[in-house]
Amino acid sequence: MQHSEDGRAMDSVSIVIPAFNEAPRIEGTLAAVAACLAGRLSFEIIVVDDGSTDDTLSRARAAAARHPGIVRVITLPANRGKGYALRTGAGVASRPVVVFYDADCEIPPEEIFRLVNLLARTQAAAAVGRKLFLPEQVPAGRALLSSL
Repeated sequence: MQHSEDGRAMDSVSIVIPAFNEAPRIEGTLAAVAACLAGRLSFEIIVVDDGSTDDTLSRARAAAARHPGIVRVITLPANRGKGYALRTGAGVASRPVVVFYDADCEIPPEEIFRLVNLLARTQAAAAVGRKLFLPEQVPAGRALLSSL
């Protein structure tokens, strides 16, 4: 088990996934994250349903039933925004390290493991990851608007 300088167990992680109207993706995302981290880290996944108006909540609960003790679902009665959902999830996290992960699974779940390893190696208090787009991958319209 790796520990940071302040004694945090770096292989015990809470993954917080805010979800608003993610019904088509949420079950696949939860399965992918759980499969990727199983056997590599001690983890929990906290889905914060942010007042979804589709089947996100029922699908997240179904995934939680398939992954007892791993996936928890928190329900917000109304949409409060991503920041509120993230704070809510972090507030109920039971592990010493908290990772925020988007429900669209656009960043491969393997990056969670890499991020946790980076925290352990550098003993940093926080780390942020983001998608890297090569210039040829950015749509022309987005590149133009970003340059203004």
